[in-house]
Amino acid sequence: MQFVAVVLLSFWACCSHGAELHRLHWSENVQTKLDPLTLKQHAPPSGNIVQLAEKLGAKTLVKLVKDAGLQGALSGKGPFTVFGPTDKAFKALPKAVLDLLMANKTALQEVLKYHVILGDIFSSQLKNNLIASSLQGAPIRVNIYKDGKVITASGCEVILPDQNATNGVIHVVDKVLFPVPVGTIVGTAVANHDFRTLVLAVTKASLTGALSAKGPFTVFAPTNEAFSKLPPGAFDRLLHNVTELTQVLLYHVVNGSFYSAGLSNGDVKTLNGKSVTIKLNHDAGVLVNTARVVIADVSTTNGVIHAIDEVLLPPALRQKIMESHTKNLAEPIENLDQLDEHRANPTENIVQLATKLGATTLVKLLQDAGLVGALGGPGPFTVFGPSNQAFNALPNKVIDQLKSNVTALQEVLKYHVISGDVFSSQLKNDMTANSLQGSPIRINIYGTDTKVITADGCKVDLADQNATNGVIHVVDKVLYPIPSGTIVDLAKSDKHFSTLVSLVVKANLAGTLSSAGPFTVFAPTNEAFEKLPADVLNKLVSNVTALGLVLRYHVVQGTVYSAGLVNGEMVPTVNGAKLTVNISSSAGVLINSARVVMADLSTTNGVVHVIDSVLIPPTMWEDLLVPAESSIDEIEETNTAESPRFNILDLADNLGAHTLVQLVQTAGLGSALRYGKGPFTVFGPSDAAFKKLKPEIVMHLLSNVTALKEVLEYHVIAEDVYSSQLKNDLVVKSMQGAGVRVNIYGEKITASGCPISKADQNATNGVIHVLDCVMTSIPTMNAAELVASLKDFKTLKLALQHAGLVNTLSGSGPFTIFAPTDVAFNALPPGMLDHLLHNVTALTQVLTYHVVKGTFYSAGLKSGDVRTVNGKSVKVDVQADGMIKLNGNSYVVWPDTSVSNGVIHSINQVLLPPTFKDISHPSMKNLIMTNKFTKL
Repeated sequence: MQFVAVVLLSFWACCSHGAELHRLHWSENVQTKLDPLTLKQHAPPSGNIVQLAEKLGAKTLVKLVKDAGLQGALSGKGPFTVFGPTDKAFKALPKAVLDLLMANKTALQEVLKYHVILGDIFSSQLKNNLIASSLQGAPIRVNIYKDGKVITASGCEVILPDQNATNGVIHVVDKVLFPVPVGTIVGTAVANHDFRTLVLAVTKASLTGALSAKGPFTVFAPTNEAFSKLPPGAFDRLLHNVTELTQVLLYHVVNGSFYSAGLSNGDVKTLNGKSVTIKLNHDAGVLVNTARVVIADVSTTNGVIHAIDEVLLPPALRQKIMESHTKNLAEPIENLDQLDEHRANPTENIVQLATKLGATTLVKLLQDAGLVGALGGPGPFTVFGPSNQAFNALPNKVIDQLKSNVTALQEVLKYHVISGDVFSSQLKNDMTANSLQGSPIRINIYGTDTKVITADGCKVDLADQNATNGVIHVVDKVLYPIPSGTIVDLAKSDKHFSTLVSLVVKANLAGTLSSAGPFTVFAPTNEAFEKLPADVLNKLVSNVTALGLVLRYHVVQGTVYSAGLVNGEMVPTVNGAKLTVNISSSAGVLINSARVVMADLSTTNGVVHVIDSVLIPPTMWEDLLVPAESSIDEIEETNTAESPRFNILDLADNLGAHTLVQLVQTAGLGSALRYGKGPFTVFGPSDAAFKKLKPEIVMHLLSNVTALKEVLEYHVIAEDVYSSQLKNDLVVKSMQGAGVRVNIYGEKITASGCPISKADQNATNGVIHVLDCVMTSIPTMNAAELVASLKDFKTLKLALQHAGLVNTLSGSGPFTIFAPTDVAFNALPPGMLDHLLHNVTALTQVLTYHVVKGTFYSAGLKSGDVRTVNGKSVKVDVQADGMIKLNGNSYVVWPDTSVSNGVIHSINQVLLPPTFKDISHPSMKNLIMTNKFTKL
């Protein structure tokens, strides 16, 4: 995720005058749109805006205005219109959001200015869907509902209008206007990973342009999880029928902006032409048909989004879509074209085809088991055929046992065979089909865009290999062992689950987990239960209700093998709470903070994944895991490096990294870092580090939990790495997946360019290195890829291609690149760029003069000469204010953009090497004569 680099470089390239022109444009519009004759008589003013807010009891608003340094402005001449949140409104904000705003003055100013409009506008002048630019620059949308009885500003209800001040007017609102809208409906959806499936569908239906238009629109937006609830194959059917897909999508869109305050019981007509039914329910909240609004009032520049938990299907299509997926799971193919496509005139039988596919181990074992004759017969058969690599992955002991016992070998091989030819198009999620061995094989289908098919959790790598007597689906593992019992039976048969079994019986869940299901169980071992703090197990045994809640938190409805687990996915449990899946090459699969130590144990009613820690629902942490008699102050007295008593999260809090702690909890990572076994290494930004963040980054992170989680996971390593182990240009893989590059400059150590101000702070489950900046530039691309992806480097991209340096800068490096922007190239004398592009030797001399071997973030640059790969040196001048000047005339305008093979510093002037001898172009001679560079 290189989003921060892209956002900031784009922001830097923009002219700041646009916002001022936008404000002026709105002021002119107000004078033409609002009729002054409609003004009513209002109460005499009672002080200026700030004084009036104090009298109205808006203590939090006034304090924040003062903290942001806006008191003088809002006490000035004005006039201003302020949508002023109550104290209760500010209290309703997540604590992490409020804390971060209070810690970052610039971000706080941006939010507060979004509540202010130039001019005094009373409620009598407001009109439905009026757009007014705030002092922050983003638009505030005014809506009027219920015959003028309800007025909202960006969805926040005005509960006390027209409070007159000497320099304007305050309209008291019941919520904080946050987050500030920064994109259209489509842009907002694209930025949120929870809407990836919706974005795919909108793109397929060619509706991105329509939903990016002026509008306004109200979109009831199904989440990824909502789409996953559709019957198997339904979404794929829609993707292949654009007409039906468009009807479904338009059934989610209403003309106009309807925030929650404007919704009422009854029917609302959609752009599909049919109506949806709105129901306001005290317990369930807002229902749209049967879909529940799970996140309301997401403001965009062209309307509002309400996230819903089900896809809305128009009445005319609902029955058609649902019924087409309720037929027998193994129904025969009736479409002759489809049948011809599958059969494609095969010439080999099952055994001959397996040989042709290279499955020599499978064929040899079939011969040993005496099954070649049967599988060479008329059939038809469906064979899930393991590759040679799949058999090689089996423990030698298992292979030896099978080879020495023909009956057992026959049983295992027959378990891979189904009677009848069943092609992939006929397979459906959680379909079970009896094998020739007698036990059922469970089919699962995961994903929407790119499907993954599994048989008992074994991934189908090559489907529909047609034979004269059936079909082979090549799988990546051997279907072994054969499931012989339910989840409870499996647990009872293994002594490592004796504690789990006794607790399941105690909670009266044995019957449930022995039923048809299917279920996915994350099963803690006896050792996992032993790791629980003292008395927790006793608490659970003595409280069956609490025990049931904890056990249900380990159970997911449906069969989710490893192939179906998605990194970052939130998986709902039968407890009602969700589990977080984290997958990395270093840590493997983590469920919350518990590591999966053995995966994909098939049972007749689902699958079991063995985990090394007990999962505790977030709502029960405090009751079960926090000792009442201990406090942070008491623990601090005895916490030492040799005998740490703090976990990672509590240690961070004790070190004063309060913003980090709040954001970690907001992102849903608190349980992993507090209760996870680890060990973890956390590069923990201080509160001061978060204060340095640019306001546009702060707004992006606060309004996008997915992005916030990625940034925070980039600060965590799934092992304990102390400063004594760190080496220059060491790259360690983060929980987010991208590498954190460590550099050592003298006594200074940096992580992705951020200096470590306090190293080796030891915790019970890892170590913290305190940083003085936030690592927001996540290196997901190499240098050449990043240059190619950013619009400000179009000329540099072209130059690298002409010089044949793209592959070099895609190499392992590491490199430090002083990258000239398009503005820098445009500043060259007329004709020089064209001259360079037609002279590869000269161009290469210039470009390689911008590249230094090794990784030098700004923290590692110091005044003096730095040798480039051109062979000549660039003169670096690190100035007192932190600005970096190169060769006396080029400035680093955006430093420290991390890439996977080094770092990029954007510069505003092209660097010309002092030994540059290509003076055949007049502009070059002119440069020499005017001493802009020196000829040696």
